[in-house]
Amino acid sequence: MTTYESDYRSAATAAGMEWWWLCAIARVETGENPGAYRCGHGERRYWGKRMANRAPWIRSPWYTDPDKLSARYGLMALPYHGAIEVGWDLVRDPLELLDPATNILWAARYLAGRMARYCGHISPAISAYGSAWGVSTYADGQFSNQRYVDRVSAVAEHIRRAQMPQDERSESREGQLSGAC
Repeated sequence: MTTYESDYRSAATAAGMEWWWLCAIARVETGENPGAYRCGHGERRYWGKRMANRAPWIRSPWYTDPDKLSARYGLMALPYHGAIEVGWDLVRDPLELLDPATNILWAARYLAGRMARYCGHISPAISAYGSAWGVSTYADGQFSNQRYVDRVSAVAEHIRRAQMPQDERSESREGQLSGAC
């Protein structure tokens, strides 16, 4: 189905989630482009508000290159600060995150952290993954990046259904981690 399916499956299994969520994020974020690199206005704003002159970032060998520290890397558009949050060593070059298997593994850990934060619910986890600023909602309960969440969810549902036998495709299930919050 996809070039990286085995990587998605193994990373998802290790992180305790369904693999199609990883594949869906990669397709929406970068079209599964392993060389993707994004450092736009939002990432630069994140640098200025959350990283500049703050630990641990000032200890990074790349501190003088804010674009490198605040960017999103690889086919999962994994934010470098997200990889650091889940254990990536601050002295490792963020360009190593362009390796597809490495990128998928660390993105799965980051998404699993978002899922744990939101009691295993995938929608707020996707919203948080897509926004460096975290989840914000409007009064009507919609996420500030609802279109992103809807696109990822639709792609994930398409992938999930394609994996099922024909007679089971009518059932739907939201991805959740087990355990109570």
